[in-house]
Amino acid sequence: MTIIKEPEAEVGMTLTELREEVYAQGFDDFQGEASKEAQINRWINTAYQEVCLFKDWPFLESEYEGTLPTTLANLAKVLDVVSVNNRYNLRPYDRRSLIRFDPALEGYGNIAECWFKEGNGTIVAYPKATSETFRVRFTVIPEELTGVKKPIVPQRFQYLIVKGAQRWAYMSRDAYSAAELVEGIYNRGLETMTKQLTNPNHDMNRLIQRGSPWRNQYW
Repeated sequence: MTIIKEPEAEVGMTLTELREEVYAQGFDDFQGEASKEAQINRWINTAYQEVCLFKDWPFLESEYEGTLPTTLANLAKVLDVVSVNNRYNLRPYDRRSLIRFDPALEGYGNIAECWFKEGNGTIVAYPKATSETFRVRFTVIPEELTGVKKPIVPQRFQYLIVKGAQRWAYMSRDAYSAAELVEGIYNRGLETMTKQLTNPNHDMNRLIQRGSPWRNQYW
């Protein structure tokens, strides 16, 4: 198994620094008690996962090249599976549908036509093609933040992790109006993050007019 592309490297604030940011937003009463600090840690990690799983962010992308089946650690979503040998994309298929007409999942022929997921992270080609090389592009579920571990979210958007944790903290106090206000800031931040990270091409298509201008003809 060869991973030819890893997710982005860790950057920015550690879990401890993120927790200090939450305290600074008016939750310093959670500071100093182990049980309350553990609660803040859980909220931070919940917010971190929410931000990461909101979109198929480029910083979560990874690629595998090799034979199938293979098990991919921390698999979130498969983006595409390509046969390197035959230069085409395999179609995604539901394993339960395949079993209805091929209970043994052996297939016919030696060229893979589709792929399915088995269990939590095993990617299988169908029909089996043990001599083919495949490239799987996928996103990962980030590991939980502990100790000095840092998020893989770009540093300029890590305030969203703090805002997400702050929302949970307000709800724990039944301060739902404040939680709603923070959620508005959080959602606007996610919109900005989406625009900046998932739409890098701002060179718009242009309409070119050909022919007689007075006839207003386009082709």
